[in-house]
Amino acid sequence: MKSIIVITFLLAAVLQWTHVVAQSSCSDRCGESGDSSTCWCNNQCEDFSDCCSDYSSLCLSCQDRCGESYSSSKPCQCNSACGNNYDCCDDYSSECGGDLISKSLRDVIDEIWFTRYTRAANAEGSSGFEHSFMGEIDDGIVKGFHNWISFYLEEQAGNIDYKSFIDEEVVSSELDLYMLSFNWDGYVKSTDSIWIGSTPELELAVYTICFYHKPNALCDVSMNGVAYKIQTYQQSYNGGTYVGSAYPDIS
Repeated sequence: MKSIIVITFLLAAVLQWTHVVAQSSCSDRCGESGDSSTCWCNNQCEDFSDCCSDYSSLCLSCQDRCGESYSSSKPCQCNSACGNNYDCCDDYSSECGGDLISKSLRDVIDEIWFTRYTRAANAEGSSGFEHSFMGEIDDGIVKGFHNWISFYLEEQAGNIDYKSFIDEEVVSSELDLYMLSFNWDGYVKSTDSIWIGSTPELELAVYTICFYHKPNALCDVSMNGVAYKIQTYQQSYNGGTYVGSAYPDIS
């Protein structure tokens, strides 16, 4: 009888150990979230520093994945369609011999930033560039509007009512990142983050890189020795994937 109890106890211990080991790896868990996990395997784990140790090698790499079918659970893809869908893993070219983009850079920027789409059940009245650089008013609030030149021109025209300074990240003597609040034509933007002193070309370049590298997540950027983050979001429309929003995050 005692031997049966011991064997049962050892079997339970082995099963528990196997469960713990399984929950400590991203094997068959990419994109998954669950309260019982000891570590995580989704886009947010890097932001919270709780990724499993094999997250990058299993979920963010094309090693042993070239040509696989699209998998919504994977943060990035490794098939011939990923270039057009802007969701290739960073090592897709080196591992699979493909290109991250299958068109000229000018055509890609024109497509992902300037294609008109709808954010709701209405007319095609938005684009990544308009939202991020020019700003939009939706449901009675200001959305997007992350460009200081647009802010300056609207303020000079008397359309901006500056409210308060929130935070700042000094990148250089000529470039700052600001968080502020304001009203635009009477509509509220309670928290906004914008570059001050940058060129639209610089912003567009950094945003585009992060759109490919870390879409729908915070992207680590270092400029002039100063580290900060860029947030980009994808917008799907009529089978295409475009920039939904992009802005510096210094919160």
